[in-house]
Amino acid sequence: MKGSFEVNILQESKEIEFVALGEAVPKEQADFMIAVSDTIHYIQMLFKENEKQLNIHFEQLAGIADLGLRFDEKQDVHPEIAKQALEQFKIEVVRKESGRIKNQYMKKLGIKALYGSLAALLVYYLINLNHAYLAPEVKTIMPLLLIWVGTMMGVWLSYGMRKKIMNFKDLVIMEDDRLEPMVRLLFIGLISQVFGLLFITNVVNIDFGAFKTSNLQSSEVLSLLTGIFLGLSEQTIGLKLTNNVSAFLEKI
Repeated sequence: MKGSFEVNILQESKEIEFVALGEAVPKEQADFMIAVSDTIHYIQMLFKENEKQLNIHFEQLAGIADLGLRFDEKQDVHPEIAKQALEQFKIEVVRKESGRIKNQYMKKLGIKALYGSLAALLVYYLINLNHAYLAPEVKTIMPLLLIWVGTMMGVWLSYGMRKKIMNFKDLVIMEDDRLEPMVRLLFIGLISQVFGLLFITNVVNIDFGAFKTSNLQSSEVLSLLTGIFLGLSEQTIGLKLTNNVSAFLEKI
């Protein structure tokens, strides 16, 4: 099989330009061209701050593209072999980079979660220290602060538990919803506060063994645990809140 593309290597921009040499491009080659283009895009983002590694991986991809797509009068292309080479390329990148990328993200997420937790704990401490001078209603928000702290912990734990094995796409797109760590923490944290309000006002009650949300006001540990559970459930917590709101509106 002859190649159906002119393959132009653009070294300066680290791009590969594919020019179809006819209207009837075999589907196998067309699909492979898209796969190579996507891989180049991910490699550019992954190594944007490491020019040496970008050059090394770009050269490898250029060779794989030639093998599967480049038109040459004297030789055939081998798209199946090239496809296998591309998959092996991705496996090697994941093997070498996944640990570094995951640890970097967990550190970034953990630091921001720590800042969020310390801010809530500081407010909790100040309220507890000065509760005698504050209106009784102010003390009712104290479980919400501990729920916030627990949620920060839960979100951080959730990522580590969900992303045990990373794939090639995960090296660049850490979460499918594309939320930045701080935005994710704020988003899930605010949802946890809504649930906290539902719990402390007894609009929603959970009674599971010794775990009773009706006891949040009297148990710091229970409040913290509630937040951890909400953080661990970050992938479904939004849907749960929507379902509760829908059930409420149906009563109107």
